Amino acid sequence: MPEAGVLDRLGWTDDLARAFEEARTSRATVPGRIVAHHRGGYDVRTADAEVLATPSGRFRHRNRSLPVTGDWVATVPTTGARVLIDAVLPRRTTIARVAAGSRSRLAPAVHEQVLATNVDVVFVAVSVNLDRIERRVERFRTLVSDPGIETVVLLTKADLAADADVDLARLATVIPGVLVLPTSTISGEGLGDVRAAVAPRRTGVLLGPSGVGKSSIINALVGDEVRHVGEIRSWDSRGRHTTAARELILLPGGGCLLDTPGLREVAAWEGAAAGAVFADVERLAGQCRFRDCAHDNEPGCAVLAAVEAGELAGDRVARYRAMRLAARARGPSAGGTT
Repeated sequence: MPEAGVLDRLGWTDDLARAFEEARTSRATVPGRIVAHHRGGYDVRTADAEVLATPSGRFRHRNRSLPVTGDWVATVPTTGARVLIDAVLPRRTTIARVAAGSRSRLAPAVHEQVLATNVDVVFVAVSVNLDRIERRVERFRTLVSDPGIETVVLLTKADLAADADVDLARLATVIPGVLVLPTSTISGEGLGDVRAAVAPRRTGVLLGPSGVGKSSIINALVGDEVRHVGEIRSWDSRGRHTTAARELILLPGGGCLLDTPGLREVAAWEGAAAGAVFADVERLAGQCRFRDCAHDNEPGCAVLAAVEAGELAGDRVARYRAMRLAARARGPSAGGTT
């Protein structure tokens, strides 16, 4: 039997209850949350059990996009072992990127890939043994443009750092105002803060490249080997993919944490997300003489003036320009989930 109040721990709210009543098609319809998506379908956690589900024909006909892990759904029973997903309840928050490989010479169209829904806090994980950690954090941070989502950066494997304070200071200049936590599954450093951020009814998601220790963090929080742990390749410091699918994991005494496969391609779906990462640059950009200033060599550029005065790093401005150019090249978003 499932433990009492499992839907509450997963984040069930009065708003979801009202939306469910509007979406239900029969007295047999029950709510649940998708906790995993795999080739065989979806694992949905209801108040009574974890069931295997597939979208109904009615759902496929009425919706352009399929459900994802983290969605709250209305399910109806069938004569077989599976249930049918009849509706996706309104998403409170969404994290999306440009789908990997969706831009090419033969297929120039850009497609949205939803990575997580109904998330309260995003943990951007970067390891101390990776190079260019500032750039990695900036790129993953652009995925979090929803103002309802809190962002925390995890500097993982802190026990391997020669000087963790130096790494923390470097990251503080990249994401001013965002909490950076050094963590170690060996010493336990920072894990208590991660637990506190994922309290009951809250959902966190771990984002980051392969091999930074996301699965190790989940195993440490759960207290069991629930995720397979891979190794870093010594020759290029790249990680092997150890998480094959997105899975929502209930934490003992807390809420839930969504583990994700390592992402090698990161392109935010909404270009405006760059403003959250480069808030300091955008504040200065508002003081430039020309509204369309590219911050390259224009006269009266407040951004370049700050670089010359030593108040802003030139490479940070270069990354800001590159991100803006990439967003404009992708063009406006073509739509989302209905």
